[in-house]
Amino acid sequence: MDIHIPHSGDYPSRPSKLAAITRFTNWPALLLVGAVLSVLLNILILPMLPTNDGALHAYYAQVFAQLLAGNSIYSHSFAIRSIFPPYAFHFYLLIGLNLLLDPYFTEQIIACLVILWTFTGFYRLSSALGKNGIWSCFFVLPFLANWPLYMGFTNFAFGTATLLFAVGYWLDHIDAFSIKQALVTIALVCVLASQHPVSLFLFFVFVGIELVSNYFLAPRKAADPWNRRLVSYLRTRELPILLIFALGLLALFWIRTVVKTGALQMVPPSVVVIAKRIASLITLNEISPFSLDWWLYTVALLSIAVPAVVFAFRYWRSRRRDPRVFVIALFFMFCVATYLMLPEKVNGADHAHKRFSITAIFLTLALGSAAPMTPFTRRAMMVVALLATAVTTGLQAKANRKNIALITPSIKNCLLPPGSRLLVSRFGTAIYGHPLRYMLDDAAPAYWAARCQAIFVNSLWLSQAYYPLRPANGAPSEIGENAAGLALQRAVQASLPLPYAPDVIAIEFFDDGKQEKALITSLEKRYSFTPFPGANSNYIYLFRSQPPIRKLAR
Repeated sequence: MDIHIPHSGDYPSRPSKLAAITRFTNWPALLLVGAVLSVLLNILILPMLPTNDGALHAYYAQVFAQLLAGNSIYSHSFAIRSIFPPYAFHFYLLIGLNLLLDPYFTEQIIACLVILWTFTGFYRLSSALGKNGIWSCFFVLPFLANWPLYMGFTNFAFGTATLLFAVGYWLDHIDAFSIKQALVTIALVCVLASQHPVSLFLFFVFVGIELVSNYFLAPRKAADPWNRRLVSYLRTRELPILLIFALGLLALFWIRTVVKTGALQMVPPSVVVIAKRIASLITLNEISPFSLDWWLYTVALLSIAVPAVVFAFRYWRSRRRDPRVFVIALFFMFCVATYLMLPEKVNGADHAHKRFSITAIFLTLALGSAAPMTPFTRRAMMVVALLATAVTTGLQAKANRKNIALITPSIKNCLLPPGSRLLVSRFGTAIYGHPLRYMLDDAAPAYWAARCQAIFVNSLWLSQAYYPLRPANGAPSEIGENAAGLALQRAVQASLPLPYAPDVIAIEFFDDGKQEKALITSLEKRYSFTPFPGANSNYIYLFRSQPPIRKLAR
């Protein structure tokens, strides 16, 4: 019997076929990795990452660590309110990394961790909604370095990323929920609780929406009475329902032990304010770290957001009976409604409403990226996303260099020993400058105070019960910078002792600076303060005495 030995041309060899498949599947992943690395390198190549609130977080983490160690430098001005309050995640991350790294490099590392975790959480949610795999991740690239990150809202940025991951995990495992899934859910809730209350609240809202909507969308026999269907549904979801109910009670009890205030004090927004919020959401002003005047940045974000909205709407229209798509759509509508109706300030917390709009934007991107697409559409969106990422990264690099040049002169030198009292005063209202939306000038004194281990008398946020620190007994709880300026002015005019007993006064200039210049002259002549000429153009630092300059190298 003849045996036919196949030729190499009879069918393609297995290695060559696998190589072709590998080449096809790997090149989008390589492009994706390269794009993410470019966003990270844009942060890591800087001598520091200038953010607004990030400077105060770094300063208070330093104070917190010193108090834990029993250091007396800050003990007469600050005290620990709670070892594990909300917002503890960023605090302990800062403290831990500062043991090994330079404080400025620590902020850069944390920003990179936020970006990587946001990317991971987005991929987890998008994969739970659709089957586009790594292609869906291109949608989120231009949004990784966003407004919360540059504002220094690091806990919320981490919380949003964890929320996206937790939502994706819940959707993938709710139909086969066992002890393993329960333990992972408990861990995710604990992490959310340590990051941000809004993200924790939104996760419980999402789970509630999912549990209720899944009951109505589940197939059932018309002959079954509603009570029997409800009992049957509760039995199939018994473990997750009991778990979420118990975790919700624990979270509520924990927050109430931290926050001793009464009911929420809120004033509903007007129709005009709601209209402005709609316009702000449509133009992505809620997530862009730069103003609308910087039109190229806005266009780059919209080039991804607009197709994502179209894809998300079509996906919902075609799959609205799909429980996953339906739940995310309802969750999105809840976030938008809360964003439109929530006041600007809730119990003293500013920008509370923006947390919900930012979450809604990420949900839209995830839903749009998960929608079924043709190969051509995938490749086209990949090209658009890479171009948008290149534009946003380039503009961010330009702005960062400018901001570092403004801040650096103020933080290179220290003139006073640790424990000196720094008071910041101003007579105007901070304005979002062009082209930046975040108020970087607010960060300069905090960076300087952290570098010099000074006592920041203007102890912002310490009146909020969520914060890990509080003023020490007898120390002022919170001094507004405008109030400090007026108090200094009244004391000078009446030749009285200066309030708050500052060793250093940072005065910010506004408009023509007449009030500021007059106050500086009086502080020099009557109180023997000496201006420090190395400050940036927006601030003047006045020192009660001037010992030899101590230069602190990076």
